[in-house]
Amino acid sequence: MTNTMQAPARSVGHAIAKKVFKDLENLIIQLYARWQDERDFEDFAEYKKAVEKNLPDGARLVKMTARPFVVTFEAGGNVYQIRVTASLYSLKQIG
Repeated sequence: MTNTMQAPARSVGHAIAKKVFKDLENLIIQLYARWQDERDFEDFAEYKKAVEKNLPDGARLVKMTARPFVVTFEAGGNVYQIRVTASLYSLKQIG
């Protein structure tokens, strides 16, 4: 799986976003893989709770979608997205 970050390094928010990207990588990829197998049986709201519970101080979950599998969060006044596909785990600043 390719791991990419596309966010300018100029803010505290970026440092928090990098921490989220790195520290939650295993969790988010595991949730993605599990969702592929269990989407007909499990409530996606539980996946959101798992991510929200593991976010570090300074980060806040904005939304999370199953298709595409994207975690949108705010850190330091900026908004970031972590996107997961079968071959990609990426971070992008979107606002």
